Amino acid sequence: MSIQLSEAPQSSIALLQSVLTKSAVGGKYVLPTLSGKRTDAITVAQPHPVYNLGVRDIVDSRGLASAMFTGWRYLLLEGDTAVAAAEIAPDEGGGGLHFAGINAGPYVFSSAAALRALPTELETDSQVFTVRILRCPALFLWAVWFYEGLNDNHQFWPLDPVPDYLEPHRLFSWSELAEKLISQARSRLADDFNRGNIPSAGV
Repeated sequence: MSIQLSEAPQSSIALLQSVLTKSAVGGKYVLPTLSGKRTDAITVAQPHPVYNLGVRDIVDSRGLASAMFTGWRYLLLEGDTAVAAAEIAPDEGGGGLHFAGINAGPYVFSSAAALRALPTELETDSQVFTVRILRCPALFLWAVWFYEGLNDNHQFWPLDPVPDYLEPHRLFSWSELAEKLISQARSRLADDFNRGNIPSAGV
């Protein structure tokens, strides 16, 4: 079994480096999430692709094929510690890339920790997995997605803070995760409908 990170387009790392360079003054960053940190102390880790999954896709059992690619996520490291994450997203229409932002929220630290620890959790398998992030923002879910291509043996590790409808610190198959998500997604759609946020035909 081996874990691989995906190769992002060279233009994405060039764009990120340009943003970081422009945010530096006197050898230190002025970006709010990196403010005051020395530019020579921050390194950019190899990225992972990010996919978003909507509640309607879950309710309609469309599966992982409906997860939408939203861009490349880079962890920014100070030594061995992840201090922020930056995202580079495709332009509408797919003609280019743009900088989507930098954040230092809790998923930065939990995703870095998960990527260090999870290979031992997957040693029961002999396949080659690539690393993705799966997000379902409406259900407060972020998970490391161990993608195994056409074999459909995907596995997921929900990131802290793990929503209370999931058992923390364990791997889920897609069928296990989908079973947990569908009731939450139905409740969310019903709540949105009752609040008048969506039409009766759904979204």
